[in-house]
Amino acid sequence: HQIQGILFKQCKGYNGIIPFEPYSELKNAYYNTLAVNQRRLSVFGDISVAFHSQQIAYIPVKGHSIAQYYPVPLLRTMGDIDVLLSTEDRLKAHGILLQSGFQNIVHEDAEWEYKKGEIEIELHDRLEYEQLAQHRFENYQL
Repeated sequence: HQIQGILFKQCKGYNGIIPFEPYSELKNAYYNTLAVNQRRLSVFGDISVAFHSQQIAYIPVKGHSIAQYYPVPLLRTMGDIDVLLSTEDRLKAHGILLQSGFQNIVHEDAEWEYKKGEIEIELHDRLEYEQLAQHRFENYQL
């Protein structure tokens, strides 16, 4: 994951000491990361409300769930939001995401992936996929 936003936060007081171009790139990355993650957080908040209204129990996992441990949570870059839920609730969640304007771009056993603009959400009904793990293990060579 990209760390330019975090670097800019650490270098904020060094404007003039750090050459203009790298400083400017870090600054742009900082504000871009904040903006994208704020939009992602807002959309996920709306989805969470919809999941709760349909009594869908879920757990955000990976990037979204560990962002709270960053000095500035919105600086935790991530490619998508991963959500763990029960197999029984997967179809209800699928309907909610489609109604919210997401497109289902991957629909496999291992993951259901949705995209709306720059926001991506993956639904998982388990954290380990035996067939996928076996395939990766068989392709591993020493």
